Amino acid sequence: LCTTRDRLTQVRWGADDFRRRFRRPPEGMWLPETAADSETLAALAAEGIRFTVLSPYQARRVRPPGGDWVDASGARFDPTRPYRVRAGGREIVVFFYDGHIARSIAFGNALASPDALLEALRAGYDPARGHDEVLTVAFDGETLDHHRKGGDEVLAAALRRLAPGGEVEVLNFAQALDRVPVDWEAEIFEGSSWSCAHGIERWRSDCGCEVGGRPGWRQAWRAPLRAALDGLRDRVHGLFDREAAPLLRD
Repeated sequence: LCTTRDRLTQVRWGADDFRRRFRRPPEGMWLPETAADSETLAALAAEGIRFTVLSPYQARRVRPPGGDWVDASGARFDPTRPYRVRAGGREIVVFFYDGHIARSIAFGNALASPDALLEALRAGYDPARGHDEVLTVAFDGETLDHHRKGGDEVLAAALRRLAPGGEVEVLNFAQALDRVPVDWEAEIFEGSSWSCAHGIERWRSDCGCEVGGRPGWRQAWRAPLRAALDGLRDRVHGLFDREAAPLLRD
């Protein structure tokens, strides 16, 4: 939903913040609500971002090396491999997280105990796939302790059990990307996100998604609010450029 200017600002601010904290450039970037389209992915790639993480339900179709495109809608594809996505003449790698595990952690019982979490993780692997499986696990940070009290302790205990066992190797995405070939391609649904079945409509329209509102409750206020914020943004950009130019070197 950003303008090209605001999208670039957010990507560059995020990368700069990372460099200041960790003294190195970021290799990946998490998109809010995993909301994405081709222009957003192209902007990430243009700024040197190697990869991002998306919901499996954002995958439209996938293609093996030298093969034909296969329908992937409804998360009907193998999410345990990285995929190349072409966007705006550039490419970026996408890791699609395991939807079943994500739901079990965020809304189910996977964080009830370390054993429950390890069982959920093991269910994500399938030796029949015949390749090194990169099982991507992703969920909101607020899940730990805010939604699931003690969830951080459960996660830590499970990781401690995984570390020395050898059954599963815990990697970050950059490590996985350096070790696993990215030879499959994917296309995504334009303007999609993890948290709304209507893509990005929950941020600009009366899409119908709700969390138990009263009977007759509607979201018709969204469109005029979004229009008002967009109008304010457009006016403020000109004001900022005029007033800040004499004060800021960049």
